[in-house]
Amino acid sequence: SPGLRSNALPLSVVPAAEVSSVQPALARADSPAGLLIRGRGFHDSPWLSCWAADERGGEVVSPAAWVSEELVRCK
Repeated sequence: SPGLRSNALPLSVVPAAEVSSVQPALARADSPAGLLIRGRGFHDSPWLSCWAADERGGEVVSPAAWVSEELVRCK
């Protein structure tokens, strides 16, 4: 209808990425920075992030950099 405005944001639905490896296999529990995540189907997004869990059940989230559809680097 003319005159209607929307505050809606565009929506993109993408298939889930598949992780095949994480290097190094062990990292500091307080930060996933420096990890390389290999797999397929990674999508570039401003919300891309790395999530890690420590031995106490805590969670750490850090930003990630999209390198390609097969590689993501945790910052």
